[in-house]
Amino acid sequence: MATRGWERFDPAAPRPTSTRRPAVQHEKIIQADVVELLELYGAAVYVLGVRRQRGEYQGTMQTPGIADLEAWIPTGRVPHDNEPRVLLKVECKAPDGRFSPAQRDYRAYCLAGGVPYVSGGVDAVLAWLRARGLKPRPVLKALRRAARRRA
Repeated sequence: MATRGWERFDPAAPRPTSTRRPAVQHEKIIQADVVELLELYGAAVYVLGVRRQRGEYQGTMQTPGIADLEAWIPTGRVPHDNEPRVLLKVECKAPDGRFSPAQRDYRAYCLAGGVPYVSGGVDAVLAWLRARGLKPRPVLKALRRAARRRA
C-alpha cells in the first residue's frame, strides 16, 4: 500500500536547510521610504529617475552617476513658505549596494562643491537630518497620526 506524503512526515527528522537567498531590499522601495521621510520634514523632493512601463527600455536616460533624489529641506528658522531651504542630494542604496565609478565621481563633485550628499536609506538620511538639528513638521506628524487612527 502506497503512503501519502503527510503520512511519511516525521517531526523528529532533521529538516533540510533552505537554499533560498535572503530577501533583498530593492532600491526603489528604499527610495520611496526616503521620499516619505523627507516629505515628513517638509522637503520638496524631486525624483531624478524614471519608471517605465514593462516592455519599454528600462534605462533612466539620465547622465550616469547623478543622484536619485534632490530634496529642498526647510531649515525651520522662518515659519513661512519662503523660508530658507538646504539642498540635499540622496543616492538610495541597498545595504549591499555599490557605487559605479560615475556615482563616485558625482559624489566627490558634490562634496567638493559644498553640496550635502547622503548615500544609503532612511537611517542614513535620518542621521543627516538629526545631525543638523532639523525636525519633522508638527502638522505633518499630526496628520500621519490621524491617518493611522482612521486605518
